[in-house]
Amino acid sequence: RNAGRAAVAPSSHPSMRGSASPLQAPTPALRCSGSSHAPSRQSCRALLDGTNVTRVSQVARRRGSGASTRSDLVFVVGGFKTGTTSLIRALKHSGLTPACKPAWFSNGPAMYDASWSLAAVAEFIASPLAHNTSLGQLIHGEHSCRSLADAPWQYLFPTLMRSVPNARFILTRRRNCTDWVKQTAGLLHNQYVGRPDCRSSDSREQCAARQRERAKRVSEINADAPLASAHKLSLQSCFYGLGCGADHPLRRTAALWQQRCVEHERSALLTAKALGVSLLVLDVDLPDAEKAQRLQRFLAPQVTHYPRASTRVRNGFSAAWLDDVLFETQVQDRSTRTGTGSWV
Repeated sequence: RNAGRAAVAPSSHPSMRGSASPLQAPTPALRCSGSSHAPSRQSCRALLDGTNVTRVSQVARRRGSGASTRSDLVFVVGGFKTGTTSLIRALKHSGLTPACKPAWFSNGPAMYDASWSLAAVAEFIASPLAHNTSLGQLIHGEHSCRSLADAPWQYLFPTLMRSVPNARFILTRRRNCTDWVKQTAGLLHNQYVGRPDCRSSDSREQCAARQRERAKRVSEINADAPLASAHKLSLQSCFYGLGCGADHPLRRTAALWQQRCVEHERSALLTAKALGVSLLVLDVDLPDAEKAQRLQRFLAPQVTHYPRASTRVRNGFSAAWLDDVLFETQVQDRSTRTGTGSWV
């Protein structure tokens, strides 16, 4: 059963060696202020469990009972802006449909809201095989998806690898995590000033008011001071801010996102190895033809086309503003990787 399962290349990955590495430094402790985090803190802890390298072995041992035997599912566990939209289209072309990105309205407003909800994520982690939960129905329901990408699935790899061990997992990534932070500038920005999109329940007037408030907050950004109005704990600020929301300076938040990117990639690799699940590592910088070949070898169906999709941040926002708020000493983590391809 384990033939062809994940086995990380011997001792070439830093997490496999005993020698010290700059990426093995512990995540700095944060002091979160404000009681407004309390209602979501428990859900956030559930989400973070197993996504740090130090917790992988403990969490991987919690295999539980009654894991799904389905082998027709594909989960994309790479972060935003790592080519997930192009990959989902390639999976759709190869017949792995429905191919879904519910966080971007592919499954309607209700699934959009659930995809960004810490409560819905915690509910799924507690009962990953339940058919009647908001997120569970996307896997086990009557109209379930065969491939899933982006929020919240990229954050749920510890739960998914334990509960659906026969599924296939694809870790998409950029050249390095410093580059990734710059590419996700809009998402980091939105964590501070509010999301640019209106909610599914908003009227035209409410949407316009939300845009005006957001524009006001954009003008108030100070990279060295937290925004007093940004104390809400969200899915993104939980995962990338380690449960502290946005109540610490933007400059430090950018550094945390880079560090969490490294932890995310390494934890996914180590969890796959510990549980013996199938994992493909796919670099966004590879030529499209090579991506298609790697995908075909990994999934078996014919992949004749790897479309390139553009998902530029809306409202004309660019990554240039991050140049001044990123930490000065940028960790170049490309040398710590063992390369791309299937870890088999």
